[in-house]
Amino acid sequence: MKLKVVIFLTILTSFCRADEFFISGSVDKTLRYWRISDGNCLRILDHPSFVSQTVFTTNNEYILTGTTAPEQALRLWNIRTGELLYTFFGHLSCINCIAVTKNIKYAYTASGDKRIGYWDIENRTLLKMIKAHEKGIMSICLSRDETRLLSSSGDLDQSIIKIWKVPEFMCLKVISGHKSNVSSVSFMPDQEHIITSSWDKTMKLWRISDGQCIRTFTGHTDRINKAEISPAGDYVISASSDCTLKMWNIEDGTVIRTFTGHEGSVSSLSISSDGSYFASASYDGTIKYWNINNDRSIRTFWGHSREINDVDMDIGNTSFETQYKTDIKPIGLKIFPNPFSDVLNINSDGEKKVFDITGKLFAELGKGNRKLNTSSWKKGLYFIKTCNSSFRAVKL
Repeated sequence: MKLKVVIFLTILTSFCRADEFFISGSVDKTLRYWRISDGNCLRILDHPSFVSQTVFTTNNEYILTGTTAPEQALRLWNIRTGELLYTFFGHLSCINCIAVTKNIKYAYTASGDKRIGYWDIENRTLLKMIKAHEKGIMSICLSRDETRLLSSSGDLDQSIIKIWKVPEFMCLKVISGHKSNVSSVSFMPDQEHIITSSWDKTMKLWRISDGQCIRTFTGHTDRINKAEISPAGDYVISASSDCTLKMWNIEDGTVIRTFTGHEGSVSSLSISSDGSYFASASYDGTIKYWNINNDRSIRTFWGHSREINDVDMDIGNTSFETQYKTDIKPIGLKIFPNPFSDVLNINSDGEKKVFDITGKLFAELGKGNRKLNTSSWKKGLYFIKTCNSSFRAVKL
């Protein structure tokens, strides 16, 4: 009997603006295009390096992806056909963030090489590359009128946010106040305030005119990897390495809801255009789809074989109430054959439980027992939960 051990891991997601699909990029070097209504993966796009960033264009026809070393490039794809249209080179390190103009003619990229790139997408050329920070740039955000650009980093002893006039790249203001790297920056809908998230476990609301911090949001127990503001500007959602997401009231800084369910660090999120749903990506290798009014996820997407770095979304206004039959969430996806033995070795001395695909308890192993005889098992997918709450998915 051939034995395969399957483990899942995922990092990044983005909604398509039509709110019916989303894309995810992962350390498994793939980008996946998902349909939300049934959870099907419609297309897989291979990359030569880890996929560090993804974004839909405004017409939903194209996507831009950023990659890590050794390629460290910006890639333009036709999502409907899966065709790679062009690869832009110029950065010397991982691309951490991408911002695209509404007319899809230009794009800005932020990189670990401390530089911001300005690209002519239509004519396939690099227009400008500037050193913007003293350390790697973690996030950028383009203003609604596309005349200002936010950038964030962890410069020297301070964590810096810069506001630029673009495309001239004139620095208009420098803001500091976080105690660690600033992981994300976003304009509020009024374009006069910004929200930042940081590895110091906080978010901050800033007034642009004088650079003053108006409010600090506290509550996470580990670094915040991303924050995204709702389209109406009434709430913000944060994704954290404490394995949770939180929905905050921007007016008073209180937590409205905490979303639990991921088994690993939550690396990214993307809110639907109507503000009713969002998707989250995690190092546990899953993407989860949520209704903002319910702290339990509506759907879980599995398929990436490594951590997921980003997600961009296209979620419709349809409510999907289908729940999985089991709450088991395997972490990571890694398959290896074991054709010579019907015995599965489990690297855990504590208690172990085995569940079938429906979530029904299939077998239990006591402490000290580290071997499972699978010779009598039926073909199918089984989940092994160890004492440290990690999962392995075993396919026979």
